[in-house]
Amino acid sequence: MMSDEMQKMRFEVTGALPSTLVEVDADYVAGFSVQLKYAFPTPAITKMDYFWDPMNAATQNIWDGADVQKEMDAVNKTILESN
Repeated sequence: MMSDEMQKMRFEVTGALPSTLVEVDADYVAGFSVQLKYAFPTPAITKMDYFWDPMNAATQNIWDGADVQKEMDAVNKTILESN
């Protein structure tokens, strides 16, 4: 799965970006490459649920038309009360 050939094939079949440094041809690759400068992994610990659970709820509410600032304030309150 990690060979260059398999990464290219996976991209061609699914459109998913390669997990390795394999060049692929798509307009959206450049945008993802720029964003990677600001990305960082999150820890794989149970306490991350204190972030993701309220954030997922807020995202759904915002998608459905809720006020962004009110949703983010609610996320912040929930996270702070969880600790």
